[in-house]
Amino acid sequence: MSQNKKAELAIKELLSRQEYLVTQGNDLAKAFGGLKAFGQQLLDYCFSFVTAESKVSDIYEVSALDIIKH
Repeated sequence: MSQNKKAELAIKELLSRQEYLVTQGNDLAKAFGGLKAFGQQLLDYCFSFVTAESKVSDIYEVSALDIIKH
């Protein structure tokens, strides 16, 4: 896969997460209830990786560069 295709795929994946919103009650989210808007958006972005098929043992990694691009 060319470098340009990899970049396009990465951008597409980031943009697909842009409109994710965490709406269910979540003890972790409640624990961070005093967050400012940016902190809440960052937490929502991280939570967006979790799906119905996710397992407790799943590990998710994101780089600061991914967050900045998002």
